[in-house]
Amino acid sequence: MFPSIVLASALHLTPPQQASVFTPEPGYQRPKNRIAGDKAMRIIFLRTSFENDSDPTVSRHSDAEMREVGEALTSFFKIQSYGTMTVSKFEISPVVKIGKSSLYERTDKDGKEVPAKQRRAPITDAVAAAQRQLGVDFRKEFDMICVMLNASPTGGKISPPGVAALATGPQTSIFFGAKHPWRVYAHEIGHNMGFPHAWSVLDKKGEETLSTDRNFIEYGDPTTPMGKGSNSYSLIERYRMGWIGSKDTDSRFVKAFEPGEISFMAYDRPDASGCVGGYIQGDFGVEIKELVSKRDGA
Repeated sequence: MFPSIVLASALHLTPPQQASVFTPEPGYQRPKNRIAGDKAMRIIFLRTSFENDSDPTVSRHSDAEMREVGEALTSFFKIQSYGTMTVSKFEISPVVKIGKSSLYERTDKDGKEVPAKQRRAPITDAVAAAQRQLGVDFRKEFDMICVMLNASPTGGKISPPGVAALATGPQTSIFFGAKHPWRVYAHEIGHNMGFPHAWSVLDKKGEETLSTDRNFIEYGDPTTPMGKGSNSYSLIERYRMGWIGSKDTDSRFVKAFEPGEISFMAYDRPDASGCVGGYIQGDFGVEIKELVSKRDGA
């Protein structure tokens, strides 16, 4: 029997690979979230400079730019959660100086790879430097720590090839570029909250990806920030956070549809209520393929 197919607004069919993970079917556990769906989140943009910058007091990430991103995220999370999750505060740190840029480069200015054992972790050093220089333990004071880096003055590359930003756990993410749109932050914070990429295939507990290969289809959803989009977290991502339930007593819920019974409200409307999606079951003769890797954090 093929797993359920999830139906979202406008009769959109979510790829069947996802359905077995998130729909309330027997035998499948709801994945553990890394942060509560009703959290009053505290976000810090931790700006850094390198010891060998021409002026270590300057970050290429301005107050105005970071404030614009913070305001967009505050509005985004409120709308996505139907008012359940809020951003209780976001702050922009003074510029914190970390070590020389060469200590963090993956490849030097000539393109030669720097052995991992010779590299330091910029997030670890940034959080430690903030505590020394500012007297604040950001890991205790904030739920999400977004570390912002300057370009390396020694000319090497600090980021992995083709990666603009990277989530590194339930609390921290790092941003390598000079400027990123708000959706990049929503993507990495989505990883912090426990979301995989949009079309990932997970195990029944929702904790392990099932493949060692990366594939473009992993990012395939054209709407959610966890895919290629900048619209809304998907029905499945919202279900995972508890913003949508599975009982008709919940403010918003998904359910199993009977043949001919497809009627629901768009889940991505801020005023969505009642049935906002569902799933149908049947043997469709389609093979599930493994699409993503265990490195599902970029």
